[in-house]
Amino acid sequence: MAESNLSNRSNVTVSSSISVNPWRNPNHQYLSLCATLIYTALGKCVLLIQINWYPAREGVMFQPAKQVIRFARVAVMQPFLAYFESIGVPTEKYLLQVGLTPAMLDDPYTPIPTSLAFEFINATCEAEGIDDIGLLAGQATSLQMMDEFGDRLLATKSIGGYLKLGCRLINAVSSGDDYWLAEGDEEIHFCQLISGLNEQDAIQNYLYTSLVTINTIRQASKATWCPPEITIPGMRPGTAAGLAALLPGTTVIREGPYASFQIPHNVLAYPMPAKDERAPNGGHFSPTLPLPNDFVTSIKQLIETLIIAGNPDIHSAASTAGLSLRTLQRRLADSGTNYSALVANTRIDIAIRWIRDGEHSLADTASALGYTNQANFSRAFRRVTGLSPRTYRDSIHRSR
Repeated sequence: MAESNLSNRSNVTVSSSISVNPWRNPNHQYLSLCATLIYTALGKCVLLIQINWYPAREGVMFQPAKQVIRFARVAVMQPFLAYFESIGVPTEKYLLQVGLTPAMLDDPYTPIPTSLAFEFINATCEAEGIDDIGLLAGQATSLQMMDEFGDRLLATKSIGGYLKLGCRLINAVSSGDDYWLAEGDEEIHFCQLISGLNEQDAIQNYLYTSLVTINTIRQASKATWCPPEITIPGMRPGTAAGLAALLPGTTVIREGPYASFQIPHNVLAYPMPAKDERAPNGGHFSPTLPLPNDFVTSIKQLIETLIIAGNPDIHSAASTAGLSLRTLQRRLADSGTNYSALVANTRIDIAIRWIRDGEHSLADTASALGYTNQANFSRAFRRVTGLSPRTYRDSIHRSR
């Protein structure tokens, strides 16, 4: 398999690269235009222009990534935790290092900032000497480990239905992920494009999702099925060799505009593998709240995570969001709010939810949300709701 990487050749230096947003032609292909300025070893300047057509989803244009913080539900993170625990890794230690707690991961619907999830995964891998977690966790994961989301996918009748539903549901569990099916002559391409992650985190995400999907197809085919071809852009040679060892006979490609693998049309009719009756029944996947899709809502969700972790400091929020402090403050001001107001409102939102659930005492609620005493909590609660926490709790009890 021929591969090229200009930036790795000894006789050239890449000075700058400009990519133009893709657009689509009438045949539903995307045109990617990339201009790269190259200085040769002889001191000459060469402008390399590369044009690529690649298949696209019917009726969907590529759009610039929205400027929001990425979130993933706990259900997506659970297989990584399960893998770490299966090899004896002290996961609680590394969760606490990045500002997460085991209790925050009890509800599979809870959104976690993707940057924090990968910070935990990367810190664990670095400390424990684990390479290519996407390969390892992907091999060890089945849909039945994904709680209600996995159950929903297993309930489809065929591999084709599973792939289509997965593409539709992905943004309900992980924002910034774009999955689609592209038609070929004798096969379809399962495609992934991820925004908002650094290259290595995106690569591990591609590897994990690809292997979980391939292993599901293998279970359905009751054979060691492998795709004819798989593309994971940016993989290191060692990672590509590890992937090739797991997929004998598959052509592994390390370059491309997005990740994908081929599935012959006849495979789409395979019935889905039966659910292991010994596995717990997650029920029907139906998150009550969508993942944040605008800047202010995503910052509020981030603040909720930080409040529960005990550190809603604006510097922590800016760092997790990948923004400078000044940029965070400016963008909130442009949206007509500020960080302190969001923290105050988010604390009360959490308090209302906890009082409704009835699982926390008012004293514990005040302490967990960072109030120095119950009197301060009561004043803040009354300012937003017009009621004291106790009066609000009593009204909830009377209405039941």
